[in-house]
Amino acid sequence: LFTYLAALLLFGSNGIIAAAIALPSSDIVLLRTFLGTLSLVAVLAITQRHKLQAPSRPREAAALLLSGAALGASWIFLFRAYQTIGVGISSLLYYCGPIIVMALSPLIFGEKLTGGKIAGFIAVACGALAFCYALMVIASKGAPHIKGLENSTLQVSAAFVTALVLTLITQGAPSFLSAGVAASIDWRAVVMLGVVNTGIGCLLYFSAVAKLPVQTVAVVGYLEPLSAVVFSD
Repeated sequence: LFTYLAALLLFGSNGIIAAAIALPSSDIVLLRTFLGTLSLVAVLAITQRHKLQAPSRPREAAALLLSGAALGASWIFLFRAYQTIGVGISSLLYYCGPIIVMALSPLIFGEKLTGGKIAGFIAVACGALAFCYALMVIASKGAPHIKGLENSTLQVSAAFVTALVLTLITQGAPSFLSAGVAASIDWRAVVMLGVVNTGIGCLLYFSAVAKLPVQTVAVVGYLEPLSAVVFSD
C-alpha cells in the first residue's frame, strides 16, 4: 500500500513537471515513455534477464501489452488536457476511471460492493468516464505471474509504442526532432518526468497494483488527483 501511495504522489506531480516542457502533449508522452522504457529495460537486463516470465506466458504478456497501450493513450489525452484546461480539473476528470474499475470488479474479479461504494459510484458516474484508465487497471490484473520490474517494463514499452503510433498519425514526425525546438526544451524536466516519474513511478505503481484488491486501487487512486490539485496550487 505504501508503495502504491508513493507512486501516486509521483504521478500527482506529472502535470507540474510537464508544464515546464514546451512541447505538444503527444511529444511529451513520447519522450516520457521512451526514457521510462530505457530505464526499466536497462535495470531489467542487468538484474532479471534470466528470470523472465513473459516468454512462457504469452496470454499474460498480451494482457500487459494491452494495459500499456491503454496507459499510453490515456497519458496523451491527459497531457493534452493539462495544456487545455489546467492540471487540477484535468486530474479530477481523468480519475473518474477508478470508479469504472470499481463498478466492474464484482463481475470480473468477484469482489463485493458495499453500500458506501455503490453510493460513491453513483455520485461519480454522474460526471465524466475515463475508459482508458479502467482498461489499463483491468488488463494489468490479467497477468498475475508477471510481476514487478518485468511487468512494468512491458507496460511502459507498450505505452511508448502506442504514443509513437498516435504521434505519427496525428502530427507526423515529433517536433523535438527539430534542432531549434530541441534547443528550447527544458531537458531536466524531461529527464525527471521520464526516468523518475515514469520509470520509477511505474515500477512502484504496477508492483503494488498486482498485489492490491481492485477496489483498493480504485479508491486509494484518488490520492493522485488530490495531490495534483494541491501541487498545482
